[in-house]
Amino acid sequence: MNFLKKHINLLFICGLAVLCWGRILTLKGLWVEDWVWVWHYFGSGNLSEFIEPCRSMCHELGGSLVYLNFKLLDIAGGKATQIWSVLKFVIFIINPVLLYYILKNILNKQSILPQAIAIIYLVSPVITNLCTLEFVRRLYLGSFLLSILFSVKAASKNKFKLHYYVLSIFLLSFSVLGMESYIFVEVCRPVIIFYVLYKITNDSFLTKAKKAIAHWLPFIAIAMFVFIRNTGILIPRSGIYADIYKVEHKSIFQIISNYITALRYIFVDNLSHFASGLGSINEDFFMMLMAIVAAALAICIILKKSSTASNVKENVRLNEALLTAGFGLFLVFVGLFPYIIVRSFPAFGIQSRHALEANVGAAIFIPSLLGVLYYKGLFKKQFGYFLFGAIVFVGVFECNATIKAYNNDWEQQRSFWWQFMWRVPDIKDGTYLLVDMPREESDYFDVWRGLGEFACPLNMLYAKSSDKKEVDNHFAQSFDYTAFYKTAEQFYLDNMDKEAVEYDCYKGTVRYYPPKLMLTSYKDGYLYLNHEVDNSNSTRTVNVTPLKTKIADEQIIYDSTNNEFPYRWLLGPEPDKTGPETVMDKITNKMFNERKMLKDWRYYRQKVKLAEELKDYDQIVKLYDEAESLELVPDLSESIPLCIIKAFYITGRIDKANTLLKTWAFSLDASAEKALSLTESAEIINNANLNIAIKKQIEHIWGGPAVPKKSE
Repeated sequence: MNFLKKHINLLFICGLAVLCWGRILTLKGLWVEDWVWVWHYFGSGNLSEFIEPCRSMCHELGGSLVYLNFKLLDIAGGKATQIWSVLKFVIFIINPVLLYYILKNILNKQSILPQAIAIIYLVSPVITNLCTLEFVRRLYLGSFLLSILFSVKAASKNKFKLHYYVLSIFLLSFSVLGMESYIFVEVCRPVIIFYVLYKITNDSFLTKAKKAIAHWLPFIAIAMFVFIRNTGILIPRSGIYADIYKVEHKSIFQIISNYITALRYIFVDNLSHFASGLGSINEDFFMMLMAIVAAALAICIILKKSSTASNVKENVRLNEALLTAGFGLFLVFVGLFPYIIVRSFPAFGIQSRHALEANVGAAIFIPSLLGVLYYKGLFKKQFGYFLFGAIVFVGVFECNATIKAYNNDWEQQRSFWWQFMWRVPDIKDGTYLLVDMPREESDYFDVWRGLGEFACPLNMLYAKSSDKKEVDNHFAQSFDYTAFYKTAEQFYLDNMDKEAVEYDCYKGTVRYYPPKLMLTSYKDGYLYLNHEVDNSNSTRTVNVTPLKTKIADEQIIYDSTNNEFPYRWLLGPEPDKTGPETVMDKITNKMFNERKMLKDWRYYRQKVKLAEELKDYDQIVKLYDEAESLELVPDLSESIPLCIIKAFYITGRIDKANTLLKTWAFSLDASAEKALSLTESAEIINNANLNIAIKKQIEHIWGGPAVPKKSE
């Protein structure tokens, strides 16, 4: 009972974490950089090969952790992504808790700020990168926060605690070896230690400063060693990423502009994103409910704490809030500095990881600023609670929206690749796939990264064994992905007459073969393959017809008997067959409003097209009858391929074929000329009676003689 009473605020924070991030426990999938490293993992023979590209960045530690992370794929198989989600959830709780205990050990014991800051950090939607590698980055952050906590504990007692001090040094070493950005964030440590000494000792300012610097010396020595090592000052670096930390000349104006952009992203953009989605908020019942409950819970936590802090003098609380707000803002600027100078400023989506350290400062700054404004008398306490609850509401809603976006993106990937596998039984070596597919969750993701997000799945899903050569057998790119300052489409057109093209990347030399081209597009949930791709189902603003002349149809092995594809579990289980939507389905969809890949008409459409290639008309009819019995045939007539109508004619079910032809005639791209193509197959040409019957039906629907109109 005493434990619960002592740690009630901590338990409240954990409950809030469930409302904010609990949905992540249901998240499964691979995204962006996950695919890149999964491909590299299965293409590497051992740890040494895997971390080879990391050596050029001096990230051997990070590479080793990622390697151990992906070992779960060997151990747990398809459940590995669920385990990663559990690990993400745990680290999402641990880091705010560590921040809470740091502040609890530094600030006034009755201060409301530790709880408020921990809550704001927990619900912060600034980092919208939920890829598996983000767990490792947050692990470095957790190590750094724990290092600060141990430093505070070592310095905050009358007797110096050596074991805390040693642990703190070790944890800092882990963080800076993992990510160099903590070298810059490390400048916050002496400030924190000085403040601790300021509160517990009566020494002079100079003495306290000397003690703080003395405490800091081992930490800055380690940080400087890593800085010199990783920047190649003493030993020049080599490899593909050797120049990744090269400092480019930037004017003061550029630096200031980048800072303004970064600050706008951290403090404004998520609010703007929330506001832009207000029109559809009713469609996200579950997220809205979680956000309301979380806001109420957060206010309860603050109300409970504020009732015990009333005996603290208001000027003391004001000064504390001012100092904390200033420190938070300082941490924001320091955390952004290495990315502003060397990499790029944070932005919505994957690039938000560049705000990982600065986000801690933002979480410290926002509640502290609210405290300053309140203690200055600029608003009443009730309005302060409302503002705090509103911030929590927006944060929890946006965090759940991020998780939902990742789920939807994974389901889009599954939809594309399952349709592709249903349609394409096997492919020949060296296949080169060009993909035209807009990213539906474009707010959270850039365009599809060609090297990883299509090339990796294509290789893994069509590998016939676990041999490394099988894993590096094919290549794929998105139309929109830019390589060498050109779109993949233009890159292909420039190289289409070459037998093979090579270029270097983190995996080493990548080779692809332009003459072995396959073409796909994805629109309104449907996959279109090779010659099916045209300007009606392509999202391109250019004519795709010239590309179609280069398609290598022979790359598809339609009569393959191979069933050994050892890595298809990466995509999750094959979707289940589904029937009409049940009441429970409707309730669930209303609550969660997220996509789910089902074995619906998309399955039957692709299997029908496969059967057409094999000229198996009985199978086409069987598939359609099954889909119709399950009420899966769509109302949109253009979704019904003409080959289904042809199959019913060929198999003798004339009445059904005539009915389907009437339905198809109302589609936007239907015409008598296209309908007449039914009579051009060998099976119908050789059957005079059937040929005549089809032409009569076409005449009945379109009027006039069933012959194509000649152009004048």
